[in-house]
Amino acid sequence: GQLLAKKLKLKPDQTQFFLAHGELDQGHEEDILKILSKSELTDSDFGQLSYIAKTTSALYKRIYNESL
Repeated sequence: GQLLAKKLKLKPDQTQFFLAHGELDQGHEEDILKILSKSELTDSDFGQLSYIAKTTSALYKRIYNESL
């Protein structure tokens, strides 16, 4: 993130959210997988989780793209 910010000539206040967010999210994948492995989810539940993940991803992409 720092290298990208430097190449784009962005000021620290312009990258604060993006850089902090990436640092804070480390390890979440493992946490989520532990929880899911202990859950009794149906195929329908997994389908809904997949839809939610795809939607969240699309919304974050829009946030990032709109910030440009």
